[in-house]
Amino acid sequence: METYITSDLHIGHTNILKFCPDSRPFSSVEEMNEAIISNWNGSVNRNDTVYILGDVGFGPAKDVVNVLRRLNGNKILIVGNHDNKNIKSGDFCSQFVDMKLYNIENFRSEEHTSELQS
Repeated sequence: METYITSDLHIGHTNILKFCPDSRPFSSVEEMNEAIISNWNGSVNRNDTVYILGDVGFGPAKDVVNVLRRLNGNKILIVGNHDNKNIKSGDFCSQFVDMKLYNIENFRSEEHTSELQS
């Protein structure tokens, strides 16, 4: 079992293709989502753990959930600003074995080091 850390998947975020054309060279958001799934599952196995440091998806929760369901591993979400709307969806939240809410303005690494290591 391996542990991975990632962030800013931006599943379903059409405008990310315009904002980041060098790292998102896709002709459509569907193509991007399929590449995320393929790349993820090519590395992450079913029993691995993946920490997602925010901004999982941008768009309707049901669309994001349809992609999340296809991703291997036990996912732990550190909620990002683009996740605020989707965390209101039970289906979205059920895709994660755990979720953490951190306010970066109040975050002090020395206070939370033990939490991040456990």
